[in-house]
Amino acid sequence: MFSLLMMLAAAPAAAPLSQPYRPLYAELQRFQQEQARLYPDLQVRVVTWPRQSGVALDGLVLSLRSHSVARSLPYQLFGGVDLPLDAVAEREDAVVSVNRPAASLGLSLQYAVAIRPDGRYPLARLRAACEQGLQKVKSFSVGHRLRLASQHCAGLVMRFQTQPAVVSLHPVALPPRPLAAVTRRLFGLPVQEVTLRFASLPAAGEVRTGAAPEVIDFIFE
Repeated sequence: MFSLLMMLAAAPAAAPLSQPYRPLYAELQRFQQEQARLYPDLQVRVVTWPRQSGVALDGLVLSLRSHSVARSLPYQLFGGVDLPLDAVAEREDAVVSVNRPAASLGLSLQYAVAIRPDGRYPLARLRAACEQGLQKVKSFSVGHRLRLASQHCAGLVMRFQTQPAVVSLHPVALPPRPLAAVTRRLFGLPVQEVTLRFASLPAAGEVRTGAAPEVIDFIFE
């Protein structure tokens, strides 16, 4: 499994977790410009993850602040937050911060499959999204390209934390069937995961969800 994380420079260990807004703004703006043409089935969000065990992730608040901008953004533990493109905040060299020490958490951008409001995911679009994600992460650097040179898109993982995982496969001309969810702990919290491996899925059809997952992550192997 490979999370598409664009690592940013770490803050000093004793400081609150924060990052300059401008690099995030530049990548988000570039993605917005390319999305319709190159990455129609992807989304990008800001996520955090614990650097050490025992770090509480509940109650996270992400803020965007500059001289004249002060915004608090809703945060999902596994889905992250949609960071707005704010030209004033970029011009004023704003800071993105989280109410945790930098020694305990990391912060980055994560690419994943775009969540569909209708909960219906055509299999062809899911395969295309995985390929888009692989190309996107390869574009980060030469190191990413070399590390992923021999890997391919093996599938996806749907993660549910606040809603039950009700997921079903609807092949063309065949009866639908439920897809099993496995409960595990991620970042110390229970999460339900439904794994979709492309090799075991039909060529045509769709996957349907009863509630929106927090994130649909990639499996590169």
